Amino acid sequence: MPTVVKDFLTVIPRPQPVPAPVRILRQQGELLFQKTRKALYGEVLEAAVPSVSDLRYSFYLCIANKPTRHKLLTITCDIASDYPVTCENHLDGTTTRADSESDFEDYFRSVFESPATQDVLGRLLTYAAH
Repeated sequence: MPTVVKDFLTVIPRPQPVPAPVRILRQQGELLFQKTRKALYGEVLEAAVPSVSDLRYSFYLCIANKPTRHKLLTITCDIASDYPVTCENHLDGTTTRADSESDFEDYFRSVFESPATQDVLGRLLTYAAH
């Protein structure tokens, strides 16, 4: 007689939206593309995961139509919630914790407006023109 498998998975939830910090990074990457007249864009890629309960994404500054890109930051959040998020700035080596969407937006703005990031953007724009 065949074995009957009991089904304990009676309800499968709908897929959840992309975590808010990832959505924000993608939006900013698209804005960079528009503001630089399609010369640069921001790319968000899922990074290697340090543990099974974390989501980890890196944000790259990229030159359109060229293989050049620069890793600006990496964010890590728990798979169960968007915040807090740990943010690693690859230009200055610092790590910051953002506890809310507004904290994360302020952090990203400060990284993007920093002299180091502005220098990298200027250099990438120069390379894009050649």
